[in-house]
Amino acid sequence: MVLVLWALWRRIDVEGLFRIENLGYFVNGGPHLSADRQLYKEVNADGWYWVANTREPKAGAMNKELLLKLIKSVSHYEFQSA
Repeated sequence: MVLVLWALWRRIDVEGLFRIENLGYFVNGGPHLSADRQLYKEVNADGWYWVANTREPKAGAMNKELLLKLIKSVSHYEFQSA
């Protein structure tokens, strides 16, 4: 598994053999399409978000469980219960 950090855009790509997942650090509601329209309606606080690779823009707030799920999806690695 390779993690690639693009500091300029505040982005991390979680890349494995099976797929790539993208994380972004958003402030002020994230990217906007216009002065009053957000690209991702789910971005309501500054922080790291998972950006879904779907037709309709979606983002989800990052937490430990979601990060482990994304790593599993790109690598098929199974984490052991603690």
